[in-house]
Amino acid sequence: MSDPLRLLTYLSPGLPFGLYEVVADYLAARREREVTIASAPEGSGSGPGPGTPNPFADGRADVGFVCAPSFLWMAGGAAPSVKLLGAAPCHDDPRCGGQPVYFSDVVTRRGSGLASLDDLAGKRVVYNDPYSLSGYHCVLGALRARDQTPEAFFGSFVASGSHHRSLELIIAGTVDAAAIDANVLNAARSLGLDLPVETVCTLGPFPIQPVVIRPGLEHLRPVICAALLDLHRTAEGAPLRRYGVEKFAAVDAGHYASVEGC
Repeated sequence: MSDPLRLLTYLSPGLPFGLYEVVADYLAARREREVTIASAPEGSGSGPGPGTPNPFADGRADVGFVCAPSFLWMAGGAAPSVKLLGAAPCHDDPRCGGQPVYFSDVVTRRGSGLASLDDLAGKRVVYNDPYSLSGYHCVLGALRARDQTPEAFFGSFVASGSHHRSLELIIAGTVDAAAIDANVLNAARSLGLDLPVETVCTLGPFPIQPVVIRPGLEHLRPVICAALLDLHRTAEGAPLRRYGVEKFAAVDAGHYASVEGC
């Protein structure tokens, strides 16, 4: 029997783990082999980066769901630990227009009186982790456009550990604002949660979080990619909409070129 195909997502619990279970079950049925799915214990919402464990480099994971800065770091250098799979999700956020992109909403506590990014000058702002496009790098980009840095512009700018933790801190009044993956907010609201936050500005669109595969599985790359591109047309793909995903679409390295340099 073939070895199990080990899927690993860094995007839960921000995005529902059930989404990745749908993918794993579908690939198991399509490939007639065991497929496992796990969530990275860090729960950071991005993926490996400098100074953190890389399960793709040491062979502990085969296919991953990560954030774009983490993908670019792992895919760079003399010995890349991942390659782009070639298929990525399209979420049902109307702003995405059915494309493999997403947005980041900068949110504050409802009734805070803050109404723009400029209003956050001197405020307490958090981000999920330094390898996140939607929580960290997008904020750096927005400040660079103003010739500002987080250290000079905000009163404080520190890591919370996850998008969910950032929301908890905002709601508790411990901090003032954070940039949150819009799909994380949509997923929470789809569960009926009344988040007492409001959006002060939206950043994006950005290329959606990529799916990656370790180089040792190059022979499976086109097969898995084709299967994901077909998922929404199958009975097994029906639950995708429950998790806010319309389909998987083809992407290549050029789709992530705008993120390079993060």
